[in-house]
Amino acid sequence: MQYIFFFLLSGNNCKDSGKTSPRQKLRFDLIYIRDSQIIYPSLVDPNSYALATAPADTVYIAKSSLPNAGLGVFASRRIMRFSYFGPYGGYKRNPHLNQGTNSYAWNVPDKSGNIMYQIDASDPKSSNWLRFINCPNNFTQRNLMSLVYHGDIFYLSIRNIEVGEELLVYYGDAYADKLGIDTKKFH
Repeated sequence: MQYIFFFLLSGNNCKDSGKTSPRQKLRFDLIYIRDSQIIYPSLVDPNSYALATAPADTVYIAKSSLPNAGLGVFASRRIMRFSYFGPYGGYKRNPHLNQGTNSYAWNVPDKSGNIMYQIDASDPKSSNWLRFINCPNNFTQRNLMSLVYHGDIFYLSIRNIEVGEELLVYYGDAYADKLGIDTKKFH
């Protein structure tokens, strides 16, 4: 086990615009689950690169259980509470440039809560499997939370996740509104 400090992203920060809410400093005994290493990236179809990074002994990617969500990530073995994944793969972009909205981009705040940059995972050639984790339709479905550590986004399991269960993280109120999710269920 290792100890590590994370800053919790509030539900109003994740994939939202603007400033973040105050963050909490948290300490956990953590289990780190690494991405699969791709030894010969040139042998992987660039459009499948993100899929190939999924840790095959822990998760698999298949059609999401959520309506109209596309692909989702499912546990292939029991994932213990306080397991964490990441960092969220993608390229850093300036959130202040008009680059359109992107459902694969996370805002990364500085210590004051101002958005420093976004991590954009829209390109499967430069991202990882975390891009396939969806937003739940209600609070009880959520089994992950997002965290910022040294400018990177990580996902932390908030309870044990059973075999076959879809991994789900709340994206934040603004994004949930776009999906038609009742955000009152998350507060």
